[in-house]
Amino acid sequence: MESSEFFGCAVRCGKAFTSNAYLKCHTASVHNGNIPTCDICGKSFVCKGSLKKHIHKQHSGAIHTCKVCGKKCTRKSSLK
Repeated sequence: MESSEFFGCAVRCGKAFTSNAYLKCHTASVHNGNIPTCDICGKSFVCKGSLKKHIHKQHSGAIHTCKVCGKKCTRKSSLK
């Protein structure tokens, strides 16, 4: 790959990524401290997309939580 195909971190570390999306995830988690964390098990991820995949695979897709009773479900429309 040519150097023009990489997206470099200009913030502090100079790391390079193959896509701008990976660079944004890196910057948010490493340099801005915005680390997506699973509310169910506490595991941390670099990107929100990885967290969503984890929740779906490991916790049966339960990503919406009822503010009243704490029940978790896969669809927001299931919350009443």
